[in-house]
Amino acid sequence: MTEEEYNLAWKKSIEKAIESLDINGWDRYYNSSIYDVSYNGKLYPPKVVFREATEIFAKDFPQESIPSLSGGIPTNKFLEKIGFPVKSKYLNIDIGDRPIFKFSMGDYFKSTRFTKFNIVERLEKLNLISMHSATKKGQGIYFTNNLKIGDYVYITYGKDKLGPLCKITSEIIELPDDIKKDIDEEGYQARSIKIIAEPIVNNTIKLSQDKRAWLPSGYSTLYEVADINEANKVLFNKYYKVNISSERLQQQPLEWEYEEETFKIILSKHPLNKILYGPPGTGKTYNTKELAVQIANPDLIFDDEISTYEKRKIVNEEYENLVSNGQIVFSTFHQSMSYEDFIEGIKPETNNGDVTYDVVSGVFKELCEKAGIKSSSNFEEVLSKFKQHLIDNEKVTINTGNIEFDVYYKGGKTFKINPKDSKNKNPLYPASIENILKMYQNTPGEGMYNPSYVKGILMHLYSNYGLIKYDSIQNDEIKNHILIIDEINRGNVSQIFGELITLLEEDKRLGNKEALEVVLPYSKEKFGVPPNLYIIGTMNTADRSVEALDTALRRRFSFKELMPQPHLLKNIEFNGFNLREVLEAINNRVEILLDRDHTIGHSYFINIKSNDTKALTAAFKNCIIPLLQEYFYHNYEKIALILGEGFVTVKDTKDIHFASFTKVTLEKPDVIKKFEFINEINDIEKAIASLLNKPVTLQNEG
Repeated sequence: MTEEEYNLAWKKSIEKAIESLDINGWDRYYNSSIYDVSYNGKLYPPKVVFREATEIFAKDFPQESIPSLSGGIPTNKFLEKIGFPVKSKYLNIDIGDRPIFKFSMGDYFKSTRFTKFNIVERLEKLNLISMHSATKKGQGIYFTNNLKIGDYVYITYGKDKLGPLCKITSEIIELPDDIKKDIDEEGYQARSIKIIAEPIVNNTIKLSQDKRAWLPSGYSTLYEVADINEANKVLFNKYYKVNISSERLQQQPLEWEYEEETFKIILSKHPLNKILYGPPGTGKTYNTKELAVQIANPDLIFDDEISTYEKRKIVNEEYENLVSNGQIVFSTFHQSMSYEDFIEGIKPETNNGDVTYDVVSGVFKELCEKAGIKSSSNFEEVLSKFKQHLIDNEKVTINTGNIEFDVYYKGGKTFKINPKDSKNKNPLYPASIENILKMYQNTPGEGMYNPSYVKGILMHLYSNYGLIKYDSIQNDEIKNHILIIDEINRGNVSQIFGELITLLEEDKRLGNKEALEVVLPYSKEKFGVPPNLYIIGTMNTADRSVEALDTALRRRFSFKELMPQPHLLKNIEFNGFNLREVLEAINNRVEILLDRDHTIGHSYFINIKSNDTKALTAAFKNCIIPLLQEYFYHNYEKIALILGEGFVTVKDTKDIHFASFTKVTLEKPDVIKKFEFINEINDIEKAIASLLNKPVTLQNEG
């Protein structure tokens, strides 16, 4: 067949494919986000057209004559070569090698000192953007000294409204005198701009939960948009109907892989394995959340002026978002935790009276596999749709040409297979989702169970659900994944991690020069730990000291001690004392009578407001006293030395008479004192004055 005949055959196949799509339509899920095939005044998704045409072409020509195209640009070029033009849905803007920045003028838009003078509207009429030269984190300095003519910015007015996409056309200039007069503050400077595109949607409510610094809701004023592909997908395509092309894209690796250089910047900021340890109430839980959020979303930055309350709220919200999308996983170690729970084990399953045994991944292995999925892959989305289809329709029949089988899904991590030609009465063979993922990533393990069925399901996902081929994903963002292990010291670490403890070391991670893989005992598959998986452990030193930890664990983790911070309580004041004094007094005594590992954290007092005696009483009753009882095994005499007579009372035992018993040789004890807690503390300030060895101060004194 000549090239001309080959192209003509494809032309006829594509025309028939389009004719079929006109009659039968297609699932809108497969619509292209950027390109369309244009034919007779109508638009069609390139990938759908090519898939339909391939099926038609394959009826008359051998399989090897069909090009293997990954979608996107390769498919578009092929269609155009055959004579079917492919058009972009968006205005294409080529910015060359110039950077593009987010530029926020939120203060101008929200603050009454500016809105009452209509500063935003006046700047817009003059085609100016403006920022104070002292804007924090060096943003004002960058605006003044580093931003160049020809650079690009998209304007946002805080997190609520988008402005135009613009090109910088001037160096730093002074604001007009009338605007300077109304602002009435030195330091505000401006640059001229040329508008390139206006937003077609300027309400950014759908982006409000995405706190990446380059997006409107990110906590930044001037921030470079580094990942143009991601920005096109999330922002520019949808909100401006433009597609930014940039030479800077070519500087990024075309394939996502475990390369040492790729991770150098990421790994330098946070150790891969870290344990936060300290006494109860020292903020380990919150600090773990904040650290996990910083690792998972390094674009989330905070302005220095943000309040502690607002920062904690944002961190907690972002933490919940990252947990819900699987980037952060929380686990607690306990005495019965095993290798089978954490790595992998064999679990029985009963179907129609027959017991089968499946290899089931534990939390650690699952997260390692998830960390290895390219972030632009739609594998999980496609898998979810396939599962739901099986739940709604009971089964799907797949015919690969070599075998035909029914697929069922009853929940869990395994599909059930019923081969059409099986002689067994009720055969149900497992095809694990884990193995489908491995085959998708081109890393099938040795001894994979039922590979023919696994491959058949994967091919079905490609042809019917638009699964993006793994090798075709380019310029992909690397997402860090975090495993939080609470109370890591309560589990038998050597038993739980088993042979994988060595793989946690940085140089043993996948992609490094001394990378190691092990063959897992149940699945017989090779396994390694990816370099973008972080482990954060917490341990309570009141339960067990760091020195008592497994030596192998201690060598592979960095440690950060979190101790009580009484200075945070200095402004919480009561009648004659502040809570800093109280916590320092208690902990100084605990250290002498016990040790520093059993001191008490500031978090038990941190949310109490000045003069709130009810909250202070509750903190002692519900937190401080129970902790001391646990520490001293109900030795109330020692607790009395810590808390004083305002909390502990003494009861003589001289009125206690022992029973007579003629054969008991034990000497009757001397008169002893019995210590017990005062049930109701009516005046907490008086009790604490006693604890501090201070005289009671009356409210009207001073």
